[in-house]
Amino acid sequence: MMGYDLPYVVVVDGDYRILRRKRSWHRRAVLLKRYSIENYLAEPLLIELMCRRYSEGKTLDFVKTRFAGLLEELEIHLRELVVLDIANTRSKEKVLPGSVLSVLSKRAPPTFDKKKIEALIEKIEQRNPGKKAKAIAQDLLDQFLATRRFVDILRGHWVFELIRWFMRGELKQVRIGMHIDDKGLRTVLAGEMWHNMGSKDHRSLRRSLQRAVREVR
Repeated sequence: MMGYDLPYVVVVDGDYRILRRKRSWHRRAVLLKRYSIENYLAEPLLIELMCRRYSEGKTLDFVKTRFAGLLEELEIHLRELVVLDIANTRSKEKVLPGSVLSVLSKRAPPTFDKKKIEALIEKIEQRNPGKKAKAIAQDLLDQFLATRRFVDILRGHWVFELIRWFMRGELKQVRIGMHIDDKGLRTVLAGEMWHNMGSKDHRSLRRSLQRAVREVR
């Protein structure tokens, strides 16, 4: 991208490149500091606000605490998978399945299946990413997690699915079905995110977008 005078703003998913690259390639290209925009939605307060609004006034207690607990579980259950995924980044074949359901025993609320995860790890190991590649991946992930959350580096579509199934489980407690498609849920979550989230990453993203837009103007 360097050397091109872009007449527009480009927002680039962080993917695993953020484990090495810290800055964008161009002043009008915004490189996300998390794997994708879905990872910015994985905020306990945001999910609690959404559940309360969707529950039509019915009481939902400790949603934020339960979602925070789910985020902590991610590293316990999925760390080895993510290391292998990073190590196999250059592979043309998909390493992780397209849906997080492949590692869940229960959808709502999301419950991880140890046997499914172990079987998936064994399947990926058969591709033999190599000890060196795995060691490098492990080191890069360790460095990232020294200052960041594990959910920030998890594939975005997995994160979004976990959010959806978590919300369904919460609303089920008060006998409410969540009748909204993925596009609609992303739109509503994103709107609430910009209004209510004040984390360092969210502030940084807002500033980067504002700066890039000024460049275009």
